[in-house]
Amino acid sequence: MVVVFRTTQPELGMIIVAASLLFMGSGIARDDLSTIYISFVIMGLGSMLFQSPINTEIMNALPREMLGTASSLSSAIRNMGMSLGVSISTLLLSLQLNLAGYHGPIIDAKPQLLSLTISNVMIIAAALCLLGAVAAFLRNRDEC
Repeated sequence: MVVVFRTTQPELGMIIVAASLLFMGSGIARDDLSTIYISFVIMGLGSMLFQSPINTEIMNALPREMLGTASSLSSAIRNMGMSLGVSISTLLLSLQLNLAGYHGPIIDAKPQLLSLTISNVMIIAAALCLLGAVAAFLRNRDEC
């Protein structure tokens, strides 16, 4: 039996992702692996509730002959976003380590310092997710 979740409010999914990032950040700061694992499950659920409805709305808004192009463009942008997310997160991590006075390889940083800086990056990522949720909420405001 397959269960399909449908939502007309994909911003809820992004809020769940933001909450999972905050939860993950707290788990990283406390070195609590079970919290980190649970946050990944919550993040997956939030992504599911956001990604599918947004993609469906995009595809439904286009003429049928443009669906192939739109689908490939959507995948390319999603991959670019993931790559930029990793790059920006690494940059933020390096900058925070530098501000804390650490200038060596990331792998050699003290575990407490590394946990704190990674936790801070998760908080920043959560804030960006909340901005995405606001954008998703405002996308059809004029139609109401």
